[in-house]
Amino acid sequence: MAAAVMVLICLAAMLAIPASAKTDLPTVISQAKEGVVKLFVVGFSPDDTPAAAAVGSGFAVGQKGSTPEYFVTNWHVASAYLSEYNYAFDSDHVRIWIMLDNFALSDVTGLPSEATSVECSIVRISESGYPDYAILKAARPVTECKPLAIRSSESVKQGETVVALGCPAVVDDLSATVGSNDITATRGTVARHMVMSAAGNTNVLLHDAVISGGNSGGPLIDENGNVIGLNTYGIVDSYSCAIYSEYVTQALDQMGIPYMSAGSSISVVTIAAAAVAVAAVAVAIYFLLRNRKSAEKYPAGDVTPGTVPGGTVPAGVYTPSFRVQLPDGRIIPVPAGKVAVGRDPSCQIRLPESAAAVSRRHCTLENSGEFLILVDEGSRNGTFIHGKRVPAGTKVALKHGSSFCVGTSENRITVC
Repeated sequence: MAAAVMVLICLAAMLAIPASAKTDLPTVISQAKEGVVKLFVVGFSPDDTPAAAAVGSGFAVGQKGSTPEYFVTNWHVASAYLSEYNYAFDSDHVRIWIMLDNFALSDVTGLPSEATSVECSIVRISESGYPDYAILKAARPVTECKPLAIRSSESVKQGETVVALGCPAVVDDLSATVGSNDITATRGTVARHMVMSAAGNTNVLLHDAVISGGNSGGPLIDENGNVIGLNTYGIVDSYSCAIYSEYVTQALDQMGIPYMSAGSSISVVTIAAAAVAVAAVAVAIYFLLRNRKSAEKYPAGDVTPGTVPGGTVPAGVYTPSFRVQLPDGRIIPVPAGKVAVGRDPSCQIRLPESAAAVSRRHCTLENSGEFLILVDEGSRNGTFIHGKRVPAGTKVALKHGSSFCVGTSENRITVC
């Protein structure tokens, strides 16, 4: 018995050894930055005239030791989304470049120079915006980058240390260079896992690492440099949201694009506390079973059409009032609760009988206090956002500045 006890003590001591080691976070960040890029996006009008430009971040994926060709970013970056007009450019009217030098534009075209950028094409993007991601393919292997490993967001624990990497415009405006040494890193912790109902029920990690405009599409990494999420939304001044990495890995799997997959990253403190072999095995089995089930939880393309809540505010912090401007110029306040839109006299928001393309009860608007929720009620001619029809019965979150059309493009209603 004594010998057995000594064996157990030795095993426990061996398991506890890593607790004395500390994660060299500066080194991890330095290495991870080599996989992050700055993106320059231009949206073009139908006559091929540049109409809008946007800046965002992205990260490389690929096999270990390979020169990456594929990159991940946000939908609202790749579509040059204009929040003030609630407008996104389609893939045929967008050009995207990986910037190897900060805004080195051609004197002739006003677009990025071939010598200091790599153009990309969109190979996968959410047509509706949810989940908010896009996959790009570079015109050539980008030797200046290294692929990053991706870890399951589900395996991330509340309170884990995380780092947001990217190219925030507020910082880059002060710099004339772009490269791995110029990628900004901000540190924080995971506050919780949550589902953003206003963003098509997207699974996200809520964290307090600081991000701002330009960070979108950049990776959220753990203490080992693994990507655990895609930084997407800012919430007031304290928190940010990174969409689950599972959305990205499932799309990569479906397209046959290779990438490095990281196992669950258990902290050294946890290992020391769980200095029992049985516990270690149980944890491994637990994560293995969870990861095997993850594919069933994230069906690619199972998204809800709508607008990107770029400045999402948690309930109880700020309650906006909503009004809608009708096609004839009338502005009508939207009370709390649900109201109907249509030509029927019973509709609280009534359009004239002359608007023949509008159904008697066309759609409803529900003022949740946080967002205005639009639902098409099975209208004959449809309800449209960005020119795309909203499926009947589907909830779409609108914010101030959003607009939608009922029946035809002439019947545009704007949230104000």
